[in-house]
Amino acid sequence: MRPWKRAAIVAIGLFMAAAVGLGALPRHEAVRAQGQPGEPPSACGVRITETAQSPAWICAPLGVTVTLQVTRPQALPLHVVFVVAKHLLMYDHLDEAKAAARDAANALSFGPGTRVGLVTLSVQGRTELELSDDKSKVLSAINRIKLDQVRPEARYYDWLGDAEDLLAEARTTALSPVEVIVLISTGCPNGYESYCQRQKASASRVQGKGITVVGICNPNATIPPPALPAGHCNDIRGLASSGSYYDLRQAARAAARLQELEREGAAIEPRALALTELLAPGFAYVPGSGRPEPKVNPSRLLFEWSGLSADQVVSATYRLQPDAEGLRSLRLSGSSAIVLDSLQRASASVRVPTRTLDIRPCLVASATPTTPPTPTPAPSPTTRMSPTASPTARPSARPTPSPEPQASPTPEPRALYLPILTRRLCKPARAHSDIVLLIDTSSSMAQPAGSFGSRLDAARDAARRFIDLLALDGAGDQVALGGFNAEPTLGPLSDRRDAALRSLDSEIRLGSGTRIDRALEAARSELSSARARAGSAPVIVLLTDGQPEGGSESATLASAREARRAGIDIFAVGFGDAVNGDFLRQLASRPDAYLHAPDAEALRGVYESIAGQLPCPGGLVWELGR
Repeated sequence: MRPWKRAAIVAIGLFMAAAVGLGALPRHEAVRAQGQPGEPPSACGVRITETAQSPAWICAPLGVTVTLQVTRPQALPLHVVFVVAKHLLMYDHLDEAKAAARDAANALSFGPGTRVGLVTLSVQGRTELELSDDKSKVLSAINRIKLDQVRPEARYYDWLGDAEDLLAEARTTALSPVEVIVLISTGCPNGYESYCQRQKASASRVQGKGITVVGICNPNATIPPPALPAGHCNDIRGLASSGSYYDLRQAARAAARLQELEREGAAIEPRALALTELLAPGFAYVPGSGRPEPKVNPSRLLFEWSGLSADQVVSATYRLQPDAEGLRSLRLSGSSAIVLDSLQRASASVRVPTRTLDIRPCLVASATPTTPPTPTPAPSPTTRMSPTASPTARPSARPTPSPEPQASPTPEPRALYLPILTRRLCKPARAHSDIVLLIDTSSSMAQPAGSFGSRLDAARDAARRFIDLLALDGAGDQVALGGFNAEPTLGPLSDRRDAALRSLDSEIRLGSGTRIDRALEAARSELSSARARAGSAPVIVLLTDGQPEGGSESATLASAREARRAGIDIFAVGFGDAVNGDFLRQLASRPDAYLHAPDAEALRGVYESIAGQLPCPGGLVWELGR
């Protein structure tokens, strides 16, 4: 072996041993904990006007019209951060990596608003250049990159987090750029899967905020195994956004991808619009009166439009039946509209103006007699003076101003759950999913897990996040929650979020044993029951912190094979440092469906990564929140 290769392998071992060390929160996590902005909002917006019939009458429905005009900017600028690795794994191709970064930067137009920054990646992340609109500064910063020396005292850091911070710091309330991170690096050496799993969770978080990750890797790097195994570039492929991974020899295609994103920003368009009306107490929606017909739940009206163009005007009309007289607020202050654009970004919500209506009583006439009335004798003077005998006494009440002074102020509404529009990113497909979430409840899950409490507490926390990312409450997905020790306990498939959350307590109880085979059999049975929906993708997500106990490996593998033959997609999650990764990889439907969470902090990111791989129509789901 050549001396430089031997020295490189030794240095790489020191580098990775230092990098996987855990310590204080990385800088980007501390900043984010203080409320740093997340996903940039859409630059598209909406203008709202509304009208309502006033005065209105208690005995008849009243009409309401909300008119909305969508708006868009002329163009969106492009913000790019290059993350270029300069550690010893890049020994033989760092110059090629720098050339790829220069070519990509040169491909940009550097038009109004275009800004580019640079972060280098070694045992530490280093910001080489804040976002700049000066192309010469960008190219000079790339040219200055040199191979780094090993620093064994370095702690774990987030590769993409530093780049994410640079992008977030450049945003303003008036600016919503197209944001891209270009990562040029190698994959991970054998034995450091937990370190790289953290990066996958980070990539899932970044992409969930609307940032495109472009990955570039050299599959022909000459650092020999085991320092850099064959197929190492699959790690970078897993970090990249869909359709945005390139081999180093295809780096010109990465430059073309940046130009494509630049054009998308210039051609930003509104795509969908949603209006949520929160009716105040005392008004009921008249069924069938809405145009377009809204989703009603029950005093919340959700109107939706798609296929919009810039400056298009649409209207929502509907009728309400009041149930009481007086001055009444028509809607609650949370009523609002939101726009989704061609970059799948949601705009800031725009509130619908509140309105107070005057609901008046209706005059009811006496019944008409069936025979002509007998003429009434002329009244005496005394009778004429009597106000009670005069037939005109009742109408005279009309101008009396007493209702206004007597009208009591509208009471303050009590705390209510208001609807919000949320969204989740997922794998574009035609189907939704039926998911069984299985959690190891053996006695080892009682071990402490830092600030989360026990491992089981951490698993519950991650499961709640997973449930939040599903399209539940009638939106298409179903989920069943179950625990397993010597025996499995499994709730039924349901599309209700509240039912799933209740199952986290009712079905998750500690006990002895780890019968993974029985858990898989119970999940397969539920996914083939009458509750499973035709056309939905069946999925099992199994989490364990150990190995089968009380059931053989062969029986467990047989149960997994039967599930896969039934068309079920199995994700296996290993939690902690005592898992048998090779065995769990055999349970999973494919190698990348096995994921390892070394600690409680990483577990939530693993579940988010799995949620991002589940199918949902179009890749983006609008949900009516609670």
